[in-house]
Amino acid sequence: MIKQAPHPSPAIPNQVIIFGHPDRIEKMLSADASGEKESIRPPGKDALSDALRLLTRASFTFKASADWEQRLMPDLPQPEQRELRLYRLEGEESQLLEALIIRRQGFEDIIIERNYFIHAIPWTGGGSPWTGGGSPWTGGGSPWTAGGSPWTVGSSPWLEMQGQGGAFILHRAQQIFKKQWAFGPDGVNARNILDAQTTDPADGEDVIVGVFDASPFPVPFTSVTLDTPPAPLTLRLAHPIPGGAPGGCSGSLANHGLFVAGLIHALAPAADIRLIRVLDDAAQGNLFTLVTALYEFLRDLPAGKHAVINLSLGLHGSDKEGEEDWDGPDLLRDALQRAHEQNVVVVAAAGNENAGSQDDLPAAFPARWEFVVGVAASDSKKQRACFSNRGDVMAPGGNGQKNCQWPAGNCHDEDCPYAVISLDVGSYTGYSYGIGTSFAAPLVAGLAARVQARLEDLATGDLSGPGAASNAVRALILASAADDGVVNAQAV
Repeated sequence: MIKQAPHPSPAIPNQVIIFGHPDRIEKMLSADASGEKESIRPPGKDALSDALRLLTRASFTFKASADWEQRLMPDLPQPEQRELRLYRLEGEESQLLEALIIRRQGFEDIIIERNYFIHAIPWTGGGSPWTGGGSPWTGGGSPWTAGGSPWTVGSSPWLEMQGQGGAFILHRAQQIFKKQWAFGPDGVNARNILDAQTTDPADGEDVIVGVFDASPFPVPFTSVTLDTPPAPLTLRLAHPIPGGAPGGCSGSLANHGLFVAGLIHALAPAADIRLIRVLDDAAQGNLFTLVTALYEFLRDLPAGKHAVINLSLGLHGSDKEGEEDWDGPDLLRDALQRAHEQNVVVVAAAGNENAGSQDDLPAAFPARWEFVVGVAASDSKKQRACFSNRGDVMAPGGNGQKNCQWPAGNCHDEDCPYAVISLDVGSYTGYSYGIGTSFAAPLVAGLAARVQARLEDLATGDLSGPGAASNAVRALILASAADDGVVNAQAV
């Protein structure tokens, strides 16, 4: 059955995703139409398949690790070929979806889903986290005139900061970044990591971290290197959707993913971080693009490689009495369950809808699912931030001031106790500040990469089998937050 997401999780009108074995999909679409209403079929059409216009498709080969796959499809050869297809419905949407529900009877192995919008999860409160009270640091020089291009590919620093006061400003910004409260005892206790200038396996070495987000970098770029503590950050880039608006543009959230990646790098500087643009410059995407990128990431992982997925994005179901209980999109659940079974740790932002709510809201999807580490935002008092939904653990995400509003003008040259500081291509210094569970999640993802890198030394019990290692990492992260709910880098 196609379960509809209640407000506020809209979908792209007249688009539907079908996922399954290609032969099974064709058999379903050409199945006996008994039970269908004649009015469902568009004029002149003889079959439901004629009312579906294929927009795009992607093919994948999976290992059949999921128990439900083996039960439902024991006769199909392994490894298993699957197709992800995006169709446009040429007709009345509700009637055609009803027809698909009827056709799917007897094909439980096939997933049918509306193409939902996916959004990044910053908290904008009384202003954009990228504009708010302006950049926390100002001074001479401009990132756009620093030796030419703001992006330098290869081993050169991303931002040279030549010109008036440039080197001093950059050094000062890096020190403030390192000393911010989010890395201190009221945060994740990671200042000692940032002060270290050498790498070892505890820094996330040999771990791939996939950041599925927005990106400010142009499509031709495959990697960029940024000069940031405690070591230079080289990001591998992928662009499932176009984008790359220059940072600092009013209303642009293109920097969102870079901000996230900078926080992961701070905790796991040796990790291989990959910024995969599945959100546009307004930090909005769709389910088909996200799931396709997730499957590609899983497909391309080297066998036995440790990996983490960070999702500072999501969508919402209903929690109001009397409304249909919706457990999120089955298609996204399938992708992330596959990741979990491949021992990839999945970390997701809990959401920022709690501001002004009379209810204590649960996490958004996918942070709400039991195999995902859902991250709520903590404030500088180690309490859950007023805007934050519930999560499995907390990590610094910022503070809301009077009436849980944005603290414009309260973030300057000190530790910035109301926000989290990270990378921003639109700032004079290459840094800016933001608030939200979007920025709490990568702190946990960075910690997960550190734990993954030395899991054999930290975990007890058998780490073999689908999901065993990812469950062990999740347990260690939850244990590190046992005292006050905030993850603690020193505890692992």
